This record gives sequence, C-alpha cells and structure tokens, in this order.
Amino acid sequence: MSGNCPARADKVNTVWAFCPSTPAAILFTVLFALTTLAHLSQAIFYRKRYCWVIIGSGLIQTTNYIFRIISIIAPLFTNAFVYMVMGRMVWNYIPDAKLYRITAWRFTTYFVILDVIALIIQIAGAASGANEKQFNQEVLNGIHVYMGGVAFQQLSIFVFSFFAITFHLTILQQIREGVEGVSNAIPLLL
Repeated sequence: MSGNCPARADKVNTVWAFCPSTPAAILFTVLFALTTLAHLSQAIFYRKRYCWVIIGSGLIQTTNYIFRIISIIAPLFTNAFVYMVMGRMVWNYIPDAKLYRITAWRFTTYFVILDVIALIIQIAGAASGANEKQFNQEVLNGIHVYMGGVAFQQLSIFVFSFFAITFHLTILQQIREGVEGVSNAIPLLL
C-alpha cells in the first residue's frame, strides 16, 4: 500500500497518515455543498432555527474541501494583490511614477504575468506527475517541473523585493528632502 503513495512510504517526513485525493476532494465538496443547501432549505421552509448547527457544520466542511482544492492557487492571488498595491504606491508616491524606467501600471502587469507563468508551470508539473499510479521517473519529472515553477515564482518575488527596497529608499530620500505626505507610504511597506 505504501508503494502507491510516496507520502506513506516516507513516514519520517510525512505528517499525514493518508494520501489525499483531489478527485475525492472535489466529489466531497459537491456532496457537502448539496447537503448543506438541502439542510438550509429545510430549515427555512420548516422554520427550524436550531438547524444552524448542521448548516454551519456543512459550510465548514464544504469550505475545508474547497480550500484543499485551491490551495495551490491561493499564493497567486496574494502576490497579485501585493503587486497591485505596490504599483499604486509607486503611482502615488514617486514623482514620475516609475522605478527603474518601469511605470507603476506596467510594474503591476509584469509581476502578475510572471506569477501566472509560475502557476502554469506548477500546474503542468503537478498534472504530469499526478496521472501515474506508481512513483516512477515520470512522477519525479513532474515534481521537478513543479519545483521549477516554485523556484521561478520565488525568483519573481526576489526581484519584486529589490523593487520594494528601491521604493523604500526613494521614499526615505524624499522624507529627508522634506517632501510632504510621502511618510504615509512607510506604514504601507510593513
């Protein structure tokens, strides 16, 4: 049984005692969502307030499965938000709205595109490795592609950090020069 599941084969480095299944997570997401809707409909129709307990439980179970399915996508949206906020900060606090000749709006676009590329690489690697029933070279290649996507994403974040540090230093310079209102940018960097 552990031969089919690399996680179970590596008992030292594995926290979970099972191999999660994405198709099963999708199935149970749908089932919990449908039964929760049925309970909610019945509670409203029969006016039974105490049913909030089972409805709450169903919502939590549905949410848990949804988060499990989309956990690979969540960092993309977090990073995209940070890139968008940084672009707006450059627009509002840098006089020519540029960092190293990159305008504020292109800044956001470039980093979001890099993050989407990283996500596509990660999905391609995960998908190619997930189709196999046995742990073999194809699965290992898929893991390597996935990790390459993670490395690409980390490189993008590193480059973004360079721009954020440059922005911070520019703001500090403006504060030293007595430019009004730019000190409002400092808490946004924290």
